[in-house]
This record gives sequence, C-alpha cells and structure tokens, in this order.
Amino acid sequence: MKLNRLIIHEVIKNEIKLNSTTVELSQNLLTITQNEVDSVAHLNKRYIDSRHSHSSFITQEN
Repeated sequence: MKLNRLIIHEVIKNEIKLNSTTVELSQNLLTITQNEVDSVAHLNKRYIDSRHSHSSFITQEN
C-alpha cells in the first residue's frame, strides 16, 4: 500500500448527551513511516471484512 498523505482527526463521543459527538480536526499531516502504512493497511482490512460496515480507502493515481 502506498500512502501519499496521512492525517488523523479525532471523533469524541459525548457520554452525557446521547448521540452527540464533536470532531477535533488535525492541522498537520503525519510523517509517513512503515508503522503508519501498516496501521492504515490493518484498518482497511478490518473494515473491508466487517459485516456491519464497509469502508475502504480510495486508490488514486497521481
């Protein structure tokens, strides 16, 4: 898997207000190392194989 850019945002669930979340947007790109590539590949595999949801990262040619 080739990653060109990687950024992680945090979704925070509000335990007091039912069905309420906030999003903390990151302002910086991550430095991509083999650890980040492995983590994204693991997440991609996990959600492709999930019965409850299906997500995958779009491969885009530059």
